[in-house]
Amino acid sequence: MAAPMGSEMPVSSPSFDPSLPKGFVTDPLARWAHNAPSKSALIASGIDLSYSAMESMTNRIAHALAARHIGRGSRVAFVLDRGPQAILLIIGILKSGAAYVPLDAASPIVRIKECLEDAQPRLVVLENVRLLSDEDTHPSAVSLETLLEEAEKASDSPLPFDAGRSGSDLAYIIFTSGTTGRPKGVPITHESLSNFVAGDQEACIRVEPQDRVFQGFSPASDGHHEEIWPTLLAGATLVVATGKEIYSGTELGAFLNANRVTVVSCAPTMLSMVTDEIPTLRRVLFGAESLPAALVERWWRPGREILNTYGPTEATVGTTFSYCRPGQPVTIGKPLPNYFCYVLGEALEEVPEGAEGELCIAGIGVASGYFGRDNLSALKFVPNPYADPALFNPTLYRTGDRARIDSAGDLLWLGRIDSQVKIRGHRIELSEIESRLADCPAVQSGVVVARESEEEETYLAALIVVREGEDFDLGAVLDSLRDALPSDMVPQALEQV
Repeated sequence: MAAPMGSEMPVSSPSFDPSLPKGFVTDPLARWAHNAPSKSALIASGIDLSYSAMESMTNRIAHALAARHIGRGSRVAFVLDRGPQAILLIIGILKSGAAYVPLDAASPIVRIKECLEDAQPRLVVLENVRLLSDEDTHPSAVSLETLLEEAEKASDSPLPFDAGRSGSDLAYIIFTSGTTGRPKGVPITHESLSNFVAGDQEACIRVEPQDRVFQGFSPASDGHHEEIWPTLLAGATLVVATGKEIYSGTELGAFLNANRVTVVSCAPTMLSMVTDEIPTLRRVLFGAESLPAALVERWWRPGREILNTYGPTEATVGTTFSYCRPGQPVTIGKPLPNYFCYVLGEALEEVPEGAEGELCIAGIGVASGYFGRDNLSALKFVPNPYADPALFNPTLYRTGDRARIDSAGDLLWLGRIDSQVKIRGHRIELSEIESRLADCPAVQSGVVVARESEEEETYLAALIVVREGEDFDLGAVLDSLRDALPSDMVPQALEQV
C-alpha cells in the first residue's frame, strides 16, 4: 500500500502540539479539583477520594519526592500491588517532573533486580523495604509507608512549574518479556503519552463525566493508561479493583455491579470469567489479546458499545480500534489519531492489496527504542521509508504481527511472525522461558510451546531433554522457573522427551 493507514481515518485528529508541557496528563486533576472539588475521583475498597483530596495528596507526594532531590531527569521505580496507592504515586511522580518505572510486585526478585539494573532509578519505592537487600542493585530504597508519612508533612500546593519541561521528557518505562532471556524496557515520552490520551478519549474510549471507569490493569502493564488518564480528563470516577476481584469471575461480576461500573477496558480473558449481567455497562474495550467472536456475542447489547483495540507497548498503549457487533468479523480496525499503520514485506516493501505482511507502526506514539538496548532497538525500530516530517513519523516499529487489510479497509490480525504469545493479556516471549530452562543443571535443552486446553484457553508446555546421567527432578525445574519468571510465564506442563 503506497499510503499508510491513517491518512484516511474515519476520525478527526485532535489538536495536538508536540511541544505540549509535561503536565498535560496531570493538569485535568487540578482543573476538576477546582471546578468540582467534592466529586469522587477514585473509589476503592473503603476509600472514596474526591478530586480535591486526590489533588492535595498527589501534590504532597510530589513535594516529598522533591525533598529527596527527585525531579526532572530522575527515574522512580516502584514495586507495589495494584490499588489506589500505586495510582497516587504515579501521579505524584509525574508532578515532581520525574519518570516512573512500575514493576510487578508478583514478579520474582531476580526479575525485579534485572529491571532495576537496566532502569537505574534514583529511588525505589517498595511495599516492604526489605524486599531488596543488595545495595548494588539500586541507589536508594524507601518503603511506601515512609514516603507517605513524609508526604503528610509536605505542602499540598502544586510544585512550581519547571520552565525547562518539554514533551520529549521521559514519562515512564514499561518492561516487557525479552527474546534474550532478560526483560526489555520501553521508554515513553510525555508527548507520546499525551497524544495517546487525547486521541483515545476523542475517538475510542470517550469517557463522560458521569462515568464510573473500571481500573483493573496492573501498573506494570501499560493498559492502566487507558483507564486512568481519560477518566481524569473527563472528570469521571475511577473504580479501582484489587487482585482478588480481578482473578475471580464471581467476585469481579459482583464488584462491577456493586460499583455501577459503566466503562471497562480489559483483556478478553477477564470478562470471559464473568457470568453475571452488568446492566450499567455502556462501553467495553477489549485489548491485549485476540478477541473471540463469541465474547462479542456474549456482551453486546443495544445501547452498549463493544470495541476491539490493538497496540504494542512500543507504540504507547493503543494503536488501532474497531467497533464490534454480533455476526460481523472481528478486526483490529483503523489507527487512532496521529498513528500510521503499514502492512509490509520482509524488506519493508509494499505488498499487493489484500495480501498479508508484517504490521508496522509509525507516528508520534512510537518509542525511540528499548532502554539501553541499542542492538535490539536497531532490529525493531527502523527508519520509516514512508515518513512525512509534518506527521512526526520518522521511525517505523516492526511489530512482528502478521496482518492484512480487508475490503473495508480494516486491519485483520493474523498471528505472530515470531514465537511471542499472549496469555491472559500478558506478552510472553517463549525464548525467554527457554533461556531460563537452559540454566537448569539437569536440562540439556528445552522448547516451550503454546497449546490450547479443552476449554480453548491458551497454556504453556515445556518439552525437555534431560542431560545424560542426570536425574530429572520436576519439582526442582519448576522451582527454578518460579524463582526467575512471573507466574504467567511458568509452563503449566513439563514433558520429558
